[in-house]
Parts: sequence; C-alpha cells; structure tokens
Amino acid sequence: MKKIILSLFCLASTVFAVAGPGSSLEVGGRMGIGALLPVTEFEVDYTPAFAGGFDLNYTYMFNDFFGFTTGVNISFLNSSIASNNILSHYSGEMTFINHYTNIAETKNVRCVGKTESLREEYKATFFEIPLFLAIHNDQWYYNIGYKIGVPIKMNADFDRGPTTMMVDYIYDYGGYSLEDNPLPIDDATDPGTKGDYDVYKNRSKSVFLLFALEIGYKFDVSNHGAISIGAYIDYGINNAQLGNPETSELLTLNGANVERYNGAMNSNLMTSVRYYKAGVRILYNLGFGNSHGGGGRHNKRLL
Repeated sequence: MKKIILSLFCLASTVFAVAGPGSSLEVGGRMGIGALLPVTEFEVDYTPAFAGGFDLNYTYMFNDFFGFTTGVNISFLNSSIASNNILSHYSGEMTFINHYTNIAETKNVRCVGKTESLREEYKATFFEIPLFLAIHNDQWYYNIGYKIGVPIKMNADFDRGPTTMMVDYIYDYGGYSLEDNPLPIDDATDPGTKGDYDVYKNRSKSVFLLFALEIGYKFDVSNHGAISIGAYIDYGINNAQLGNPETSELLTLNGANVERYNGAMNSNLMTSVRYYKAGVRILYNLGFGNSHGGGGRHNKRLL
C-alpha cells in the first residue's frame, strides 16, 4: 500500500510539472461487474460479481481531437466458479479386507477420489496502468487502448463437497482396469470442508494485458473543471500463466484419505487465467492551460 501511495504522489507531481495547454488531471471511480476467467481442465460455471476501482489519470491533448491518456488505476474484482464430480488420484499400496475370506490383503492400486461439488469465490485487487489514445469531440470523449494489470492480492474462499473414494485400477496380476465400474471403498467418504487460501502466496505475480474502451460525456462545472460520466469495458487478451506443478491435483490423497485441499487455482486443473470488467465511471477533470474543463479544447464551428 505504501508503494501505491508513493506512485500516486509521484504521478500527481509529474502531472503538475509537465502540464500544458490541453492537458487534464482526472480523478474518480468505477463500478460494475467482472469475473476471473481461468483456463481449466474441467467444466465450470462462471458467475460474475462486483467490480470497481479508483482512477488517477493524466490526459495530454496534441490538438483539438487527439491525445494520450495514462495514469494509475486500482481495481477490485469479485467472482466465483462452481463445478461437480472433480477427480483426484492416488497410486500405491492399500490394505483391504476380503469380504469372502475376511482376511486383510495388500494390493498395489490406483485410488480415485470424486469430489461431488466445488465452489470457489475469488476476491482480487489489481494495480493497472492505462495506455490510451484519447479522442475528444466537443464534450464527448473516447478512450481506446490497453491496460497493464498486476495483481496486488488474490484470495479464494472455497466450499468443497463430499469426496467418495474408489479403486479404478489394480496393478497386480498384470494390471486390471475398473474404470468402467470402480469399486467403492467402505467407510472412505470424506465429508468435505470450507476455508480459504492465498492464490499468490507461493508464486510470482502474473502480468495481465487488457483491451480497454471508454466512452463518455463531460459537463463543465467551472473554467478549469468538468465532470465526466461514461461507460467502460476492460477485457483480458492474454492468459496469464499460473505456473502450477503438473502433479498438483485438486486434492492430495494419502491412500483412501484426503490429506490436503490444494485449491483449484493451485492445481493442474487450472493452467492460466484472465479477467474482464465493465460498468460505469465518473471522474472530475481538472484542466490546465485552457478555459475549459477536462483538458479538451472545444471545437468552434463557422456558420
């Protein structure tokens, strides 16, 4: 947070130092909906949720129509995923009771755990830098370009349903597949659990690239100030790699027992992620070097 405050202070200082005719400082916020879009190895249902943030931007107009916008944005994003019947595996020796002889037997098998239901809710905060072409037409404005986003933090709350343990392959006797009709293991159903985990606790932060479009209208409120109201959409165009180990499944199994829940974002079931958000934005525009708010010089038409 200290780094963010320092960045905002440095940006504001730079703006006032280089401000010239046609430039403006823009301060405001956004709100709408958005979602994380992970690339998964299983079917999931995505549910978008609240997305919002704060903007501190600087626009410099080269002429009456075209300019450049950059700045610092802090974005908040909530979303969730849900899925059913997710499989985890364990291979090794397990001891069973032969129901015919009532004698314990040790066999080399593959055990599969089927998780009946899973829901994860994500809460993410991103540091973003916009790089826009600014287009002004009288009091209408259009920004089009890209945003570079880096996650400040990303947490996940999870609700994992019961997991049923079964044997789907016996390695003894030359190998015998039971995938079409797995054998359930008696008294080996895990009831499930709830909790949370930090997605970026043990990995480096990913870099996201988003296509961004903003459209709005400015209302002059003073000689050097204006209020702008508009709509925006940011859509991720790259899948940021999560770098998950290939051996990390949703659950770490120890025989017929669940040893650890790894989290969908930390498993090999999710390889990468991107995000999108859309909504409305309102900003105060403080203009420099001209008599109109918002930094854009209004066009005068000759009749």
